[in-house]
Amino acid sequence: MPITVQNLSYTYSENTPMAVKALENVTLTIHEGEFIGIIGHTGSGKSTLVQHLNGLIPVQSGSITVDDIALRDSYPKKTVRTRVGMVFQYPEQQLFEETVAADIAFGPKNMGLSEEEQNRRVRHAMELMALDYSAIAERSPFELSGGQRRRVAIAGVLAMEPKYLILDEPAAGLDPEGRRLLLERIMGLHRETGIAVVMVSHSMDDIARCAQRVIVMEKGRIVNIGKPEEVFADAEKMEQLGLGVPTMAKVRDRLREAGLAVAFAATPEKMAENIAAALKERGQRDV
Repeated sequence: MPITVQNLSYTYSENTPMAVKALENVTLTIHEGEFIGIIGHTGSGKSTLVQHLNGLIPVQSGSITVDDIALRDSYPKKTVRTRVGMVFQYPEQQLFEETVAADIAFGPKNMGLSEEEQNRRVRHAMELMALDYSAIAERSPFELSGGQRRRVAIAGVLAMEPKYLILDEPAAGLDPEGRRLLLERIMGLHRETGIAVVMVSHSMDDIARCAQRVIVMEKGRIVNIGKPEEVFADAEKMEQLGLGVPTMAKVRDRLREAGLAVAFAATPEKMAENIAAALKERGQRDV
């Protein structure tokens, strides 16, 4: 069953002179197994929306249902937060245990699982995040590189085996290589496990590369939803929203201006294939 959001509105400091409208009539369905990207400039409501999905922010107006659980009144918060795993920006700042294994085991331990099951989940979560158990499980997380600490923090959420993984700017602050490795692992995780991923990012390139469906937010509203090639087709509209388009969309547009009709692709490798196909087609027409 999906996560269903209906007419969700939220105001910070409601009923005070400092009230700020953060969400307005947001309606959205997140299906099992899909990869959604959420984009929008700062203050558009992205983080407020995703923090509603596992009950971190209570519903003021509208409704949210996670599988068969309505997030209203008295509901099993622990169950919802197990099903919907949340990873904040800079999650490595929340690491606190003496060893990597102990930190990843924190969630399963609080779930009341046996030591045997805790250990199984720790090993599996580390494997999913490409972390070598034998090499780092007993090391302090603070001895690791920034990219490794980020993956340890995500592994701690995965150890609770959620159906939905919410990532708020997961690659923020990482160097280019760390960013590349993390995003490749997130995409691999999605392919290998079928977990649904909702990723918030300011990077149009990251969203175009990873997401199957893109949600565009502006002033607390959803203003566009579609496949990356659909959402990024209108460069002018994206610029008006202060977002821009992925690098490969700019390449596509420049080529079209030069008279070569090329389909959008998220990666340079796929874009090269599309360019080759367009050149071949034009050559055949010119013969």
